[in-house]
Amino acid sequence: ITEMEWEPQRVSGGHTFQSLALSYPTTCGLTTDGEIFCWGDVSGVTVLVPQMIDPGAGVDDMPFSAIVPGFCTLGASGQAYCWGENQYGQAGIGAASSWVEAPTAVASPGDFSQMGEKHAHTCGIGVDGFAYCWGFNNSGELGDGTENDSPVPVKVLRQ
Repeated sequence: ITEMEWEPQRVSGGHTFQSLALSYPTTCGLTTDGEIFCWGDVSGVTVLVPQMIDPGAGVDDMPFSAIVPGFCTLGASGQAYCWGENQYGQAGIGAASSWVEAPTAVASPGDFSQMGEKHAHTCGIGVDGFAYCWGFNNSGELGDGTENDSPVPVKVLRQ
């Protein structure tokens, strides 16, 4: 990048996006075809134009239907998939690690109607109507009555 753009610019690649998820220093978008493209700092590499995120071998319920910062997406069946930073288990895949390369299925219950992410923890409304959270829990963010991080979804208490 050689200079600052002061006018809005079209994102390269000719994609039509239905939603975007922003999480410094990465931006990802869900296309109208249900594919995910990311740009910015992607896995520690500067990507200047949208690059399709390979859903990996474990994802078989395309197209994706939603995307949230962090990054997580919902498959056509409602199964949640997360990738990216996972220092506190915020990807919900059963173990903490520094980075998850490709969308990976969130541990049970796994099926969600809505999701959100903020500062290293993720929450979702399960298809059963209950709220579940996972990841960083230093101040009780997960609502499970503890201050223990969780790499898997835990049901929010008193609901």
